[in-house]
Amino acid sequence: ADRIAVIRDGRLALVEHVEVLRARAFTRVEVTFAEPPPPGAFDGVAGISLLAANGTVVTLGLEGSIDPLIKTLAGYEVTALDVHEADLEDMFRQLYAGGGHAADPA
Repeated sequence: ADRIAVIRDGRLALVEHVEVLRARAFTRVEVTFAEPPPPGAFDGVAGISLLAANGTVVTLGLEGSIDPLIKTLAGYEVTALDVHEADLEDMFRQLYAGGGHAADPA
C-alpha cells in the first residue's frame, strides 16, 4: 500500500501517502546511561519529547534532526543507544492520539 486512511469515530479523518506520514512521524530513541540523568535533562532540546524514564533507561521521541540530541547526550556517560524509525503502528498511534487531520481523499 502506498496510501493510508485513518477512520476515527466512524469518520474518515485522514488519507495520506505512507512516505508523507513517515516523514511526519517521530523516531523512538532509547538511551541507556551509566547513571540516571537528572530530571529535565532533555527539556528544551529541539525536537525531543520524553516518552518514558526508568532508572538509567530513557525513551525519547525525536522529530527532525538528531544533532541536538547527540550534543546533549555528549554531556553524559551513555552505555547504549538504540534508534528505531517509526513503524506503521507507531505512526497510527501518533495520528490517532493527535486527532489526525481533515480528510483529503484526493
